[in-house]
Amino acid sequence: MTNFNETSDSLGTPSGEPDFPWSVSPGSRRRAIPGDTGSIRLSRSERRRAKATSRAGAISAWRPRLLDLPVVLALAVLGLLLGPAGSLGMGQFVTAQGTPLLVSPGTTGSQLAQLRHLDPRPGAKLDIAGDVRSPGTAHPGSVEVLNSEDSPNAVLRHGAELVAVEGRAIIEKVTRKSEDIPFQTVTEGEGSVVVLAQRGEPGVRETLVGVGSKRTGAKLVAKDPVNTVIRRTSGLASGQRAAALTFDDGPDTATPQILTILAQKGVPATFFVLGGNASALPNMIDKIRAGGHEIANHTWSHPDLTRLNAEAIKKELSRTSDLLGGCAFLRPPYGSYNATVTTVAGELGMRLALWDVDTRDWESKDKDAILRTFHAEIKPGAIILMHDGGGDRSATVAALPIMIDWLLSNGYALTTLSGLL
Repeated sequence: MTNFNETSDSLGTPSGEPDFPWSVSPGSRRRAIPGDTGSIRLSRSERRRAKATSRAGAISAWRPRLLDLPVVLALAVLGLLLGPAGSLGMGQFVTAQGTPLLVSPGTTGSQLAQLRHLDPRPGAKLDIAGDVRSPGTAHPGSVEVLNSEDSPNAVLRHGAELVAVEGRAIIEKVTRKSEDIPFQTVTEGEGSVVVLAQRGEPGVRETLVGVGSKRTGAKLVAKDPVNTVIRRTSGLASGQRAAALTFDDGPDTATPQILTILAQKGVPATFFVLGGNASALPNMIDKIRAGGHEIANHTWSHPDLTRLNAEAIKKELSRTSDLLGGCAFLRPPYGSYNATVTTVAGELGMRLALWDVDTRDWESKDKDAILRTFHAEIKPGAIILMHDGGGDRSATVAALPIMIDWLLSNGYALTTLSGLL
């Protein structure tokens, strides 16, 4: 052990601890060399410094010092090259939150985390959009040893990497807001008979809403809409020469005359009757049936059904069908229909029957004008529209036998609507 002999003060290291070189200032007469026990002569400033050191205690000269980063990095590289034995008995090379450190053997991750003030932050509570709503209120953070199954409470191994990991975030509770997705109406085919091939159903769209933030998130389609499919057909075989005479708005004052003409010609027809008129003339309904004719639904009071809701449409149709004992066909007033009309009629077991030939007898009082329209539009499979009610039908009564004779002479078979379809 090196001794400094000058006056009564002496310097040395604690018993049993290693010697350290002690360098004096450049103005001193002699340097102390480890192992040299000779006396030296110190300057005045060096004597004062030596006395202060003696009073502080020799142990202060042996307090651990922090190594500069380049030094630690160099030691860390050396430790990696040497492997677990690379500590050289000095400790373990580790990193804490990216900072290289040399720790004494037996140091645990928890101890190092406390010394380095590794304080992992708790996770944040997020709103539905992912924005922070309440920081530090979610899952607690943790100190972890990377690439290792070791617990932070275990003794750190050579090369261990200690990190503070922020706690997992949580998203606020959400509710689901549902709304309908409208369905479309698709019409397929051509022809004067309209049937409901597929009933439409709305889809369902769900929107996620944050309970606390009230912000909206993702929109999900929980159910796809089902389109309404309306199919139009004629039902007539190709090349078949047939036609159906139909009469609307009765029974009325012209109905008996029309029944007489049909009986004389020996041909059937289809009568689309109004429930209100039929209730006032029940005997006329019996006469129509007795003549071998078909009775169909023309509503109770002749409204434009497209202006009514489903409940009102159903009332108009079901009231008439109940009075007539059931119907296979509905002719909507003015030929006006939509998906709702078609759907309600289908639910009541009826198809919609429009027309191919509109004689326009509802606006003309001239039988020749009626006949001109008839000849211009007639074709095989035609549904011919005329009226036995709703006003003066004398021109219709005059034109009817002429039309029947022409049809029969041109090879047309006249039948009811059910017979045609």
